Amino acid sequence: MNPVCYLCGQEIVNEMPSGDHTVQQQFIKRSQPKAKGFDYGGKIPTHAKCNNRFGPEKMCLRALQLLGIDNQIYVNSKNPEIKIQTFKKEELNSFSKEDFKFFGLIDTPYENWAPNPDFFKDKKPVNVLERALNIALSVLTKSAAALLVKRYQISPKSEWNILCMPYKLQKATDDFDSIFGKTKPFDIGIKIWIKKYKNSEDFFVRYKNEKMLLIIVFTFSQDETCLKACIETFQEAGKFLFKSPKLMDLVNYDWSNNAF
Repeated sequence: MNPVCYLCGQEIVNEMPSGDHTVQQQFIKRSQPKAKGFDYGGKIPTHAKCNNRFGPEKMCLRALQLLGIDNQIYVNSKNPEIKIQTFKKEELNSFSKEDFKFFGLIDTPYENWAPNPDFFKDKKPVNVLERALNIALSVLTKSAAALLVKRYQISPKSEWNILCMPYKLQKATDDFDSIFGKTKPFDIGIKIWIKKYKNSEDFFVRYKNEKMLLIIVFTFSQDETCLKACIETFQEAGKFLFKSPKLMDLVNYDWSNNAF
């Protein structure tokens, strides 16, 4: 039998499978594949074309960095319709010109734009944190789905019904083994807990990195008991839905427009 691409759900024929890391290489600083005390997710087959379409995932670390930075909204006194998301420049010292361009960030001093509404006349409005959230949720959800396919025999041809609930971490050292159970890290600060919901076909995945704890609920059953339980339990969290017959639709998915 031909291998099946977990991203599009179709068989891989007439080409060599492209191996996609279940946990993105950019998150792993240590030597791979295996090291004592660490988990290793390995690779999972995809079409090369499908794998390459996830190019923006290379920006996931920057997206998580942006989501972890304090920001302020500035309202222009001369034109209240102009609202600017501002970040402290020192928090973005590691960002390249390419990073700034990708997220729509403008590197300019306060005095250049604050008193001058015309500064924004020819600039396209961009919600920086919305773009960062969309990338982070898509990449981490793709990774969690890859682990379910590889380790829990979830079919790549599944109907994907996914609820994401992100939490901003106060400290990078926060650990949740006492809550979710002991698990090996994939790298320092990178942990993924996977549990079945009781005896159902549904799964909880908790994905923790240095900036975020993401609780992901995968509902494969027709019973939405698990989904409803999570919505009631995690009332203070943002909740974002993804429904599709293929994970490829995570590319450029607008999570922020599917919040409830």
